[in-house]
Amino acid sequence: MARLVWSIPEFPTHPGIFPCDALYKNVDHLFWRAKEEKVPEITIARFPWILWYLWKARNDKVFNNKDISSLDTFQLACAESETWSLAQLVDKTVSDNVISSPVVQTDSIITASRCQTDASWSRDCNVFGGGFVLETANDERLFGAMAEYQVSTPLHAELAALVWAMTKALEQGITALSFETDCLQLVRIVDNEEDWPSMISELDEFHTLRSSFTLFSLSFIPRLLNVCADRLLKGARAQGFCFTHVDHTIPSWLVFETNLLG
Repeated sequence: MARLVWSIPEFPTHPGIFPCDALYKNVDHLFWRAKEEKVPEITIARFPWILWYLWKARNDKVFNNKDISSLDTFQLACAESETWSLAQLVDKTVSDNVISSPVVQTDSIITASRCQTDASWSRDCNVFGGGFVLETANDERLFGAMAEYQVSTPLHAELAALVWAMTKALEQGITALSFETDCLQLVRIVDNEEDWPSMISELDEFHTLRSSFTLFSLSFIPRLLNVCADRLLKGARAQGFCFTHVDHTIPSWLVFETNLLG
């Protein structure tokens, strides 16, 4: 199975050199020779995860008599690699970019759990994208990505993405949550600082959901601190059709579409 995984075209294979029967020679090729051959960094970053999932597949076969296909092994490894990379991207962005920005909160109480939301809207598309990253007090992450039929303005998309994230949080049994968005106007509207008559029905839905939370806040953060949600929604919009995805991992196909949009 390992040879089938490494035979995927994006890997730098050489007959008789890699893959081969010598363990250390294989490792040397993956982590050093691959760089010399200008293999993309995103591909090299997957190598440790692929090795790990090959080992797990081997253990499943030996101890549980369970066969896992080479394609499933590859896809699981890629998904875990991208999930970890996105998580590190968010953590690094937060630590490296301490920015003095205006913050507006709807409640004075900030909870240990937080959820960052964002939306992607384009006049030329028939769908808009929404995404969220929910981090619980136990350091667990839940990723959400969706695409829905186009709405009239970017602000409508931002509110729809927030309402969807609120709904999914409640479905998980989370009722104390701090939401964050890089759309300051959205914060002002839901906090009744600005009027937006065309969004009355959407705001009614927001306030109905908000009443289900025991603790709730909505804060503005700079776009630079909302990178992970932004990547998710761009990947969702790139699909071009309506769908939703909520899980503790990010599918590799969604990350691939995200990278295409940049």
